[in-house]
Amino acid sequence: TKDDHNYFDHCMSVVNFAINLADDYPTYNINLAKLAALALCHDVIEDLSEEVSYDLKVMLYYIFKTNEIYDELDNYLTYRKQTQSRDAYISNIANSNNIYVKLVKMADLLHNSLISRSKDNPPNLEKDISRITKYSKEFNQIKLSFSL
Repeated sequence: TKDDHNYFDHCMSVVNFAINLADDYPTYNINLAKLAALALCHDVIEDLSEEVSYDLKVMLYYIFKTNEIYDELDNYLTYRKQTQSRDAYISNIANSNNIYVKLVKMADLLHNSLISRSKDNPPNLEKDISRITKYSKEFNQIKLSFSL
């Protein structure tokens, strides 16, 4: 669990949200298996040990015969709080030409914006509004970066 929520449930929700968002971009010819793998693993490098990250890299290479998915996780979807501002992290995603990382981050932001994801029990409305507002702004920054 993370913040009293099942970790895997969040990852699966991000997969579902990303696949639904992909429907809005039919001209991109999105590989749903790649999108699902990226979404499922989007928090692994950030949240788990280096050993688990290495195992993930090996597994993804074994399945896809490329390090591309792991590199996208590492270069775009891993927020390094100690060395990177949140604005720089979101801008890196928005400024990329990578539809997959954009869709996964947008899906992650949507799921994290749900009131049911509140870390407080009972929910702190002011804090939740602040969180939802922040994530909504980041979502829109990424969404507006698409060239249609």
